[in-house]
Amino acid sequence: MSIVKIKKCINILKFKIFKKKENSIHDELYSVFIKYLNTYFCKRDLENTLKLFSPQLTGFGTGVDEVAYNADDLQKLYERDIRQAPNTIDYTIRTIKIDSPLKNAGVISCELNIQTTILEQRVNFNTLRLSVFLKREANKWLLEHMHISLPTMAHGGDEAYPVKELEKRNKILQRLVDEKTKTLKDANQKIEKALKEIKTLRGIIPICSHCKKIRDDSEIWHAIEVYIRDHSDAEFSHSICPECARKYYPDMKIYDEDQ
Repeated sequence: MSIVKIKKCINILKFKIFKKKENSIHDELYSVFIKYLNTYFCKRDLENTLKLFSPQLTGFGTGVDEVAYNADDLQKLYERDIRQAPNTIDYTIRTIKIDSPLKNAGVISCELNIQTTILEQRVNFNTLRLSVFLKREANKWLLEHMHISLPTMAHGGDEAYPVKELEKRNKILQRLVDEKTKTLKDANQKIEKALKEIKTLRGIIPICSHCKKIRDDSEIWHAIEVYIRDHSDAEFSHSICPECARKYYPDMKIYDEDQ
């Protein structure tokens, strides 16, 4: 056998050994991860869950205040979690990916569906996202960091940001603005119509001291009743006063006092 063939066989052997070790590390990581899920979710065993954690463990949860930069803070969050939801949590692994970039480090990313009962009500979290960083210390794998999140329902399946939701809100706002604008426009039209129908006499009115005709802005003289009629809502009905009746119709005796 030539030296080249021997080197090739050695390289193939090394690759197989490496893949075997890699698969072995993946198996170890998977085993530790499943142990964590069963201990924490199924058994709700705080004491043994904490034994799987590194003293330097940090993490983020789905709650607003679920942020821990040290093991003590994380322990408090786990204590609260189990206290508020003590019942068994059933889980289903939807997807999982295991990587071991270093022989003493591993990363697990997965999606879970979990269900439990809280206050006699069934609670479901679908597509819970969990990322875990593990570190081997003294030949033992421990959780060094974890991040839990839930996808927002505001996003569409093809969106990085809730663009469609914002567009929907904009359409609703535009519809409300259009409706309000129409209401105001209708109200303004009614006001304008009412103002046009209201005729009020104001200011100094030039009137002839003899015939009592009134001069308008176009320098045209009008009978007083015509001018008032055209510039107000008043209408005239002609009659005759007692003085004029005696002056112009003395024989008719129109008023009782003339009889």
